[in-house]
Amino acid sequence: MLIELKIQDISSDGRGVARTPEGRVVMVDQTLPGDIAEVSLDLEAKGSVLSGTLTRMIESSVNRIDHPCEFACKGCISSPLGSLKYDAQLKWKESHLRETLKRISKRTLPEISTIN
Repeated sequence: MLIELKIQDISSDGRGVARTPEGRVVMVDQTLPGDIAEVSLDLEAKGSVLSGTLTRMIESSVNRIDHPCEFACKGCISSPLGSLKYDAQLKWKESHLRETLKRISKRTLPEISTIN
């Protein structure tokens, strides 16, 4: 099944995260927040999270850049942060640090200063 999705986030394992119109979470490799992509859904998914395969990039994120690595090595290709503008990388890292600390501590976090 093909579906058009807007990628909202990046998971900790590097996949783009989107939601179907019904609200189901879809994980899609090779996508970044802000991308609008045509995705082939794997409807045989176990649990509530679906996997999707990028079939066509409809509109690239404004934060997408060319990956700095000239080699097609697995480490670079599987790391989407290399294709994300540096300021967007920092925002993603800060957001995920906050969410991780909140989840682990189960408390309201104090203000965390940002590095500029």
